[in-house]
Amino acid sequence: MIASTSPGNPIVCGNELSWFGDILVVRLRVRHGEVPVVDEWEVRLIGTGLADGEITFAGLADLAEALQVLATRVGRHLTGVIGPGRSPSAVERATTLKFRGIAQGSTILQATIGEDGVLGEGLEHRSLSAMMEIFGGAARDEAPGWVTPQLGHATLSVLDALQAISSTCAFSLPRQEEPPIQFAAASASRDVWADLRAPAPDRQADVSVSGDLDLVDLRRGRLRIRDAFGNDVQLETVLNVDEAARLVGGQVTATGEAVLGARGQVLSLVDATVERLELPSWTAPSLEGVDFSRTPLIGGVEGVDEDEVAAFLELIGR
Repeated sequence: MIASTSPGNPIVCGNELSWFGDILVVRLRVRHGEVPVVDEWEVRLIGTGLADGEITFAGLADLAEALQVLATRVGRHLTGVIGPGRSPSAVERATTLKFRGIAQGSTILQATIGEDGVLGEGLEHRSLSAMMEIFGGAARDEAPGWVTPQLGHATLSVLDALQAISSTCAFSLPRQEEPPIQFAAASASRDVWADLRAPAPDRQADVSVSGDLDLVDLRRGRLRIRDAFGNDVQLETVLNVDEAARLVGGQVTATGEAVLGARGQVLSLVDATVERLELPSWTAPSLEGVDFSRTPLIGGVEGVDEDEVAAFLELIGR
């Protein structure tokens, strides 16, 4: 068991410690420059079957794992990271959940998200806001329109973990005045999260992509281009696949219908035509008639004396 301390013997586990009635509140401040920004949130568990301020290690571990998976997937979604594989380190840092304490008042779990200075100090806030939208959707039995199947599956795991340890839960942001988002996980609809369908990606006709051509599956007519920035663009179908096969390893331009990602980036081309990349011709300008004996004028600026120059340099710290 994990139990909170009594008001007479507080355990300091954060940067700010206070009692609200019989509830111990611990807050962690994350600073951006001189302005304190607190990315803290709480979940109150009601009907745990235990004494106020207590939760089993097993229940806490399952809930923590489910919430962390949800936070990570939210961060990946917001930054346009798709497919399998490890998340970029900036996303991992910005969506890392930290357990800050446990308090009485039923059982209140206090936590923070992210760290200072990640992706222009915005992803932590956006991720926490998106998670609160999801919890609000669970209370209304209505998934937000932007939620993907992957986020739906992660939300199901959170609901299962909450149901295992409480009859009712309430999520809140301590530094905001909005009322808590409260719902019973046992009665929350699973269907709205399990039956999500990925929205059809946007497409754009006649898009050209240039880069190095790699072979993926010649028999199925699938090739790949890696552009100058290291992005891979799949060529799902190639109309002139035999001709393209002879260009593998070289620089090419492929033109076709583009399948776009969440940020508008080109993920793949459909019905593409591949051609050798023709580099633009360039002729050096003629230097005939240029007088190289002339030197630039170094006599200063007309109308500005040396004292004014010295004053200006002193002003800019030079």
